[in-house]
Amino acid sequence: MTTTERVADIEGMNRLVSIEEQQTQLLARHESRITKLEELHAEQREDSKKVQRLWVSLAKKHGWIDDEDNF
Repeated sequence: MTTTERVADIEGMNRLVSIEEQQTQLLARHESRITKLEELHAEQREDSKKVQRLWVSLAKKHGWIDDEDNF
């Protein structure tokens, strides 16, 4: 193997290492975003449950639904 071929191999490996580092950084950012989205989704589900309870309470108060209805 000539020196030129060795240099080309080393440059190729350096590019692969650089690409791998970039992919690792992207993966970390995506994992962070996924975690944030999961937290936001959980908050949204809780808010939705609260809104539903408020509407059911309001509907019962005004006689729009019976107390026996299951919600």
